[in-house]
Amino acid sequence: MNHRILSWRSLVTAIAYLVAVIIVPISIEGLNYYNKAAVPGQPMEAPAYSGALPLPPTPDPTKKIAVVVSGADGSEITDTLPPFEILARSGVFNVYSVAPERAVLPLGPGAVIGATSLDFVPHFSFNNYDALIGTAPDLIVVPGLTGYTPERDAAVLEWIRVHVGPETTVLAICDGIMPVADTRLLDGHTFTTNPGDFDYVQEHAPSATLLQDLRYVDDGALVTSSAVSSGIDATLHVVDRVAGRAKALDVAHQLGYTHTGALEDPRFEPPTGNFRLEMGILTGFEVRQQLGVPLYDGVSEFGLAGLLDPEVGSTSATAFVMAPERSIVRGATGFQFVPRFTFSTVPALDRVLLPTGDRNAARQQVLAAWSAANIGPAPEDIYQDVGRSETAYDATLQDLARTRHAAVAQTIAMSLFYPADSALFANAAWPFREVLAAVALMLLGAAVVFAATHVRAPRRAHLCTQPA
Repeated sequence: MNHRILSWRSLVTAIAYLVAVIIVPISIEGLNYYNKAAVPGQPMEAPAYSGALPLPPTPDPTKKIAVVVSGADGSEITDTLPPFEILARSGVFNVYSVAPERAVLPLGPGAVIGATSLDFVPHFSFNNYDALIGTAPDLIVVPGLTGYTPERDAAVLEWIRVHVGPETTVLAICDGIMPVADTRLLDGHTFTTNPGDFDYVQEHAPSATLLQDLRYVDDGALVTSSAVSSGIDATLHVVDRVAGRAKALDVAHQLGYTHTGALEDPRFEPPTGNFRLEMGILTGFEVRQQLGVPLYDGVSEFGLAGLLDPEVGSTSATAFVMAPERSIVRGATGFQFVPRFTFSTVPALDRVLLPTGDRNAARQQVLAAWSAANIGPAPEDIYQDVGRSETAYDATLQDLARTRHAAVAQTIAMSLFYPADSALFANAAWPFREVLAAVALMLLGAAVVFAATHVRAPRRAHLCTQPA
């Protein structure tokens, strides 16, 4: 009997050690990651803006018209900004942002749901466009729309249907395939898209034919891309189709994008895995960092996406886009940004990253204003080599590898479907903090079990009284 009791006690003790050494650290890691991923650190919605909006632009009649559509709650940042700058840099298009209403809207990340605090004002509301331009666009770019449903975004679907003319090409990027499928414009076409959207499209456009393992598919009036950064290749392909290969390569060179082989052959092997789970394992012990991003006139649209989507996608950074005052900031190729914070309202920051763009007087003025405010760390210019065989995505991924570790940067690149070169991770940091945190929790758990099973409480003395 004593042996049996001892065996059960040993088994229970072994299970307690197992729980303390393995389950407790994993649970704490999971809870920390869930808190960072589920709570974006600031509101997803753009705050109200009381400033004056710029007048809608006047088109250059010698150029074609391209519009990048947004939903009532904004759109995905990498689906939106790189295509905008690529098309504008081509010199072939007047490029405009259009939305149901002309109000401040947010741009969200693709890797993990969260807030970037990067807001914008579309050039035209749907009614503005019809009143001031009126003709069908030559190109309609449909990015992933934040929180898309066909019922809520019925106005977007109707506008796209009405504005597809006989010479219009529709470019659906990543989750943008869903509204395109719901317009019935996908019926009978071949397409590709984000693997997570395969089932949705098969249900809503059953006559469409899915082509997998391609960064983009050109089916005449419809061009579709795979997930997130695949839209870069699809947009360069559109430039190639309209203005020629030399022009597409020139635009890619200006942006530092060297992965132009997809112009010749769009086949690729899509990354697979549960990226959220992997990020939870890799960053579960990290404390969220407060990251400041100052805006200035001439900031690169492509560069902002290449900074914010990877950083916020890591779940260990909250981005605070800021400027000396909350007013319209014009991007390098005309996108209209609104900083969510001013230098006086931004919270305490751990780092400040200066996005790439024109090295102009506006940039210097913003840097001088930040220095004069004396309220946070000096801006780091990690994007000095952008445009010289390196994009902002490359620079940010390299920074993530250096400040976190290679696995985080590689997982972010895969979640964005970004074709990162392995050389970016050559000087990566080792995950010492994560390992030490895990070991410390394991040792702490083991110590608690040891104390509970080996430390005996002192016995109370029994006082005996003799009867009188």
